[in-house]
Amino acid sequence: MLSYVRVDDAEKEQKKCYRSNLYGPTILAEACSNYDVKFLSFSTDLVFDGQKPYTEMDAVAPLNNYGKSKAEAEKEISILNSKALIVRTSSFFWPWDQFNFAFTTLKSLKEHQRVRAASDVFVSSTYVPDLVNECLDLLLDNESGIFHITNFNALSWSEFAVKIAVMAGHDASLIEPVNIANMKLKATRPSYSVLKSKKGIIMPSIDNALYRFFENIDPIYLSNRIAG
Repeated sequence: MLSYVRVDDAEKEQKKCYRSNLYGPTILAEACSNYDVKFLSFSTDLVFDGQKPYTEMDAVAPLNNYGKSKAEAEKEISILNSKALIVRTSSFFWPWDQFNFAFTTLKSLKEHQRVRAASDVFVSSTYVPDLVNECLDLLLDNESGIFHITNFNALSWSEFAVKIAVMAGHDASLIEPVNIANMKLKATRPSYSVLKSKKGIIMPSIDNALYRFFENIDPIYLSNRIAG
């Protein structure tokens, strides 16, 4: 079952969002519990309200429908399947998806287009291959409960965009930092939803992850040799 990931659309498509993010996963969690099959579910930094870096032990307080659907799913899955593994993560990027922030930023920069990015919203982005490897390790170790998995470094979206531009050899002046309120998004975002872990999860830095991202992306999107 595909997760519902359109954060802004979830404000008007609440039933569709909950069907994918709450009802579907809880049915699977209960079935896996009944047949003693390991169950992994993914959640999000948007279960928090944006006041500080969050660990696995912090209470949830979502600000939008998407975050609420994920928070309720976490609760129901934990009740229905005590052995379930729930991974909170944030802001995916990888070379084989043309719709993530890193890729769309690169595409715009290649075409010498300006990139508007929030300067007052901070996240901890996640390189998907690193996420997959860490999840496999947790499954092999038969872990359960909630884990936070992101590449460390807290960056605003505009800082992330500038880092992408510099490392790819593009003109960083094309990045236009803006306040999130000026972007007129339908769903409220937490201003600081950086995820940290108290469970010993150590991930590569965002610079290291971006370097590997650039190594695997089509060279047409890179202006010069990747900055080390």
